[in-house]
Amino acid sequence: MSSHRALQRPAMVLVNSLRSIPATALIPIGVMALGMGTQMKVAIGVYAVLWPILINTTYGVASTERMRLQAARSMQWSWWRRQVLVVLPSALPSILTGIRIAVGIGLIVIISTELLGARTGVGTVLVQYTQADRPDVVYAGVLLLGVVGALLFSGLLRLEQRLVRWEHRG
Repeated sequence: MSSHRALQRPAMVLVNSLRSIPATALIPIGVMALGMGTQMKVAIGVYAVLWPILINTTYGVASTERMRLQAARSMQWSWWRRQVLVVLPSALPSILTGIRIAVGIGLIVIISTELLGARTGVGTVLVQYTQADRPDVVYAGVLLLGVVGALLFSGLLRLEQRLVRWEHRG
């Protein structure tokens, strides 16, 4: 979207309109369309994580230095080669930030779908133990989810530091 100026504004209007629909609001539609299984959880999870990755990628591509693109054009690099060797390295820090944000959102949305509209999963286990009046297990489950989220975040941060070393000097 950011590579073609004519598409940028209409595409961002569409993206901003669609991303304003909360993923959890789609749970009833997901249950009706896909049932209460894994497909529904995955579909709603993908919807939720798509937006931060797409938006960060768009801004990352748009922030590519024009001088680098002009240099690649002057060397008569193909469009594909410019994207891979100039635009992708420039946008990669933003893309990885979008992925890191999306993982947290995805975890929240998947657990929410399990709490509200699934037959299996960590969220359904939390509901079962809540109904069984076992707060110790519920607290342990929530704490475990927090640890999983922290581990995912730190793992992605380490991956980002390895992949974009030029951004993490010093």
